[in-house]
Amino acid sequence: NDWFANSFGYGRAALKQNRVGGTLGGPAIKNRTFFFVAYEHLSLVSPSTMISSVPDLRSRESAPASIRAFFNAFPLPDGPEQTDGAAEYHALLANPSASDSASLRIDHTISSSMTLFVRYSLMPTSSLTRGGFISTANTLTHQNSNSQTATVGLTRTSASEWVNDLRFNYSRSNFL
Repeated sequence: NDWFANSFGYGRAALKQNRVGGTLGGPAIKNRTFFFVAYEHLSLVSPSTMISSVPDLRSRESAPASIRAFFNAFPLPDGPEQTDGAAEYHALLANPSASDSASLRIDHTISSSMTLFVRYSLMPTSSLTRGGFISTANTLTHQNSNSQTATVGLTRTSASEWVNDLRFNYSRSNFL
């Protein structure tokens, strides 16, 4: 719980975390080609305590009709009166997020001195946050991102103990 919530004696929302995943690997072609697959899913609900100022009941009732709808968009106060027509509001919030991570790698022996690998990774994430440091409880912020990479590598060793390693990579990330 944060310091402000503790100082007012407010509780803390529950933290929930689930992580599921697995890996699998083995030969695809005996002694020549091998594969490895990995997947992981994380589901997280992060607790948050919001303490903010909202229009008090007296301000809501005495406001002109044109402004009353705006005042009523705020949650009802549940704490002590403050100055200038405001009152305290607090809430225990749960902010869900999820991420997935999947990857595939294939290694292939071309000859005793040359190997090739291909690797692909994908990682989408999403989150939903209610409220925030400078926003109200009825403000929702959705965030999504997606990251993917692909790498191809060729390694050649020579009798003179030299190693030549060539790699190409493609990476892409976006954030919404």
